Amino acid sequence: MDPVPLISVVKHHLVWVVLSGLLGLLALALAVWALVQVLGPKRAQAGTGAGVAAIIAACGAGVGLGGSMVARYAVHAIWSMTTLSPKEMRQITELGYGEARQLVFLGAAAVALPLIMSLAVALKAGTGRALAGLGALATIGCVAVGIWLTRPDAGFAALDAHAAARVGGVIDAKDCDACPVVAWGIDLLGADALEKAAPGALAVAKACIDLDLKAIATDHYPIHDRVCTTSDAVPPPPLEEAPGMRLGGKTMTPSEKVGVLVELLASPLAVDGDQRRAIEAMIEEAKQAAARKPVVRPPSGSFPPNGPQNEATVVLGGTGVTGGKVANASTVVARMRGRFRRCYQAGLSKDPDIAGSVTLTAKLGPEGEVQSVAGGGGSGTSVIVPCLEAVISSGGFAPPEGGAAVVTIVMQLSVASE
Repeated sequence: MDPVPLISVVKHHLVWVVLSGLLGLLALALAVWALVQVLGPKRAQAGTGAGVAAIIAACGAGVGLGGSMVARYAVHAIWSMTTLSPKEMRQITELGYGEARQLVFLGAAAVALPLIMSLAVALKAGTGRALAGLGALATIGCVAVGIWLTRPDAGFAALDAHAAARVGGVIDAKDCDACPVVAWGIDLLGADALEKAAPGALAVAKACIDLDLKAIATDHYPIHDRVCTTSDAVPPPPLEEAPGMRLGGKTMTPSEKVGVLVELLASPLAVDGDQRRAIEAMIEEAKQAAARKPVVRPPSGSFPPNGPQNEATVVLGGTGVTGGKVANASTVVARMRGRFRRCYQAGLSKDPDIAGSVTLTAKLGPEGEVQSVAGGGGSGTSVIVPCLEAVISSGGFAPPEGGAAVVTIVMQLSVASE
């Protein structure tokens, strides 16, 4: 993924450069005037003018520093988008801090010549030296502070601290969104580092995996967008009572179970050694079952005794955004496809005739939160629409430009015979 479009500081870049340039031109004009005066009889006025020019030059450097701080905060705002991978987050941090440092250098470059001229005139005139020296020191200070604060390692350290604070916050608040946040934190920092920075994170990870394993052991698809398993003091609830847990019908075949378990083993949450061994054992068992006998699904009055079995297929037809640009809309929706398919697979166990096009619209608030989801579609799709809406509601969209947006998601549902 190219993270450059996500760097919102670029659009501010020109504004700060222009401001620094204008101050630099003003300081240069005043320095030239002072130079002309120092060569004539008005040396005292020349020194004062040179001192004022140096102060204006320092203001130009200060504008560059201010722009770099705005750039840093824009990068920090992007960190709240946990749908981005750790690699993307670090790329964005490196590029964003690089943009911030450029603003510092450009601000310094815009005022360097008038500052040098002002110092030279003040020294020759014998007046205004203190003012010119103050301007020079202020300029050097602005540049030094800007360079220090926009170091790449400073950006990475701030990102790590943000991740630890975010994970610690959801754990302390017993937030029902802890599972995906902890997974993101482990992926970014590593399990040991995150546990050190946010004690209890690994206990949450273990509780989340336990809940998945309970579902898989009974041939259910584990679908949980918000599962309250965030504290040692609050153990995971029973499977059928877990808030936000929706179980697919018992349609998982041994071969399908292998795929789900392999995906679970690759999850950042699967850090406990005993859990990993249990998952590996379940994978081997499922592989043996898949090789030993053909796929057999539980009987249902909706299927002929020996008829074809229905396999859910979800094809995303496109993502539209109106109202305000949402930087990661397509990426977030694409990552929902697997959960859309699980919703559809669960619905097929109740009605094998579900098929057709479904169009859903999500209204986003100023922070990218999903305020409402509406829509529907083809034959029988009303059975699965609540599940699809719940998936979209867990979105993780970026804040929309202008503070509001509507995301339209179109998907085509169909079944294939095995």
